[in-house]
Amino acid sequence: MILEESSGKAVELLTQSVPSRTHAHPSLIRKSKLNLIRMNKNSSSLFLFCYNIVMEECIAVSACLLGVNCKYNGTNNYNSKLFELIKGKRVFVICPEVFSGLSTPRIPSEILNNRVINEKGKDVTSYFLDGRNKTLKFLKDAGVTKAILKDGSPSCGYSYIYDGTFTHTKVFDMGFTAKYLKENGIEVIFFNEG
Repeated sequence: MILEESSGKAVELLTQSVPSRTHAHPSLIRKSKLNLIRMNKNSSSLFLFCYNIVMEECIAVSACLLGVNCKYNGTNNYNSKLFELIKGKRVFVICPEVFSGLSTPRIPSEILNNRVINEKGKDVTSYFLDGRNKTLKFLKDAGVTKAILKDGSPSCGYSYIYDGTFTHTKVFDMGFTAKYLKENGIEVIFFNEG
């Protein structure tokens, strides 16, 4: 499915097969049909994946948990247990950081004093605000009311994030997108990744 965004309006939906450049985990492609949604942002294209397993309940899932290589280091957090949880649901795979135009791989970022700072000291808060806004709009437009997110992320962390010192120190707080989704009526579902 391709979703072209123009002035905030979805203008075209088309079904396509998976292109080889998506870098989806091979088992994802075997388990379900993968569709690609493309969103245009100025001159660059952002990619988002949608797994249509069965069209019942709609739920958003962090792309990295489903094997999409969109983490800051260019890898993923694939978790096979997640497929049991999402079975029978229409799943919208999201990555707020990719939606904002950040590259993959990218410099690691953490939240410090309500700002997102990358490891080189650059303030990248605007990207994280843009990503959270685009994610909420996409989910609201699609009628999604629940989300399973990657804990610990400065975007998707829902029970903890890192403290901004880049020392792997966890603090009880939420990432920008997780907090914004919750404030706007999207239920963030706890998912035990272990």
